[in-house]
Amino acid sequence: MSFLKKIFLSCLLAPILSFAMTDTEIEDIMKKCVDEGHTPGMVIGIIDESGTKFFKYGQMAVDDPTPIDENAVFETGSISKIFTSLLFTQMVKNGDVKFDDPIDMYLPKEVSVPEYNGKKITLGHLATHRAGFDYMPENFIMSDIYNPFSEYSVEYVYDFLSNFKLTYEPGTKYRYSNVGVVILGHILSLITNQEFENLVSDRLLKSMEMDSTKVNLTDEMENRFATPHIRDKIVPH
Repeated sequence: MSFLKKIFLSCLLAPILSFAMTDTEIEDIMKKCVDEGHTPGMVIGIIDESGTKFFKYGQMAVDDPTPIDENAVFETGSISKIFTSLLFTQMVKNGDVKFDDPIDMYLPKEVSVPEYNGKKITLGHLATHRAGFDYMPENFIMSDIYNPFSEYSVEYVYDFLSNFKLTYEPGTKYRYSNVGVVILGHILSLITNQEFENLVSDRLLKSMEMDSTKVNLTDEMENRFATPHIRDKIVPH
């Protein structure tokens, strides 16, 4: 197994494996969650020294009784940040960038990146949520609650950076930030001159044979997409 694959699988599976739960305990939790109406279906995958094991329970959607299985495709949401951070880690390891590179090295000169008493924001600050940015950018307007960043363009990102005022020195405090990871992903795309989806696919997904992980679903993947829900309400995607 490759170095990158070991890191990636550890990030995903450590929370589950750390509990050393039995198969029956896992199945009971899934059954309770589905039967109480929290979700129409669940799939859990575990990889350890004995191989790969899948647990599944429920159906594909509230209006689709098709039994859910390990081939179902799920929307990852904020778990996508793992891909951005892992991609950054790989690029640091390969010498493409340095962890402490200031982000203004890679952004257009017309973008005014905030500093605090001369302390610059680095790529590492973005990756570790220590840049000093808020959870969401100040100029963010949610036009679609189910796809909040759909209209947040690069121009909005640059406007945010040029107008944001840091209230403390970057690197001194942890503050979870969606916009920080957005900026990191954008910069990695600029450095490699690749669209983010292609960059992740070429450098991460192909080597790990993750053929069912995409930014935009193929027609074939649409057919096995597990519809997102909030309780018993279908969420558009």
